[in-house]
Amino acid sequence: MAQGLVELQEAGRLRAFDAVAMAHLINGAMGDTGIWVVAQDDPQQAAERVKGALRCLLEGLQC
Repeated sequence: MAQGLVELQEAGRLRAFDAVAMAHLINGAMGDTGIWVVAQDDPQQAAERVKGALRCLLEGLQC
């Protein structure tokens, strides 16, 4: 994931940040979120909520 982030930065699609640290942050958050989603009464609805939140997070990284 870190290499992909670096490539997007080099292409001018993402802001400057530490790509390795960000990759670990995203991976950790997604792992924890997956556990939360499957523990919900309605995992489908929880997954939809996550999609919206993740979209917001990733849009914040764009230039």
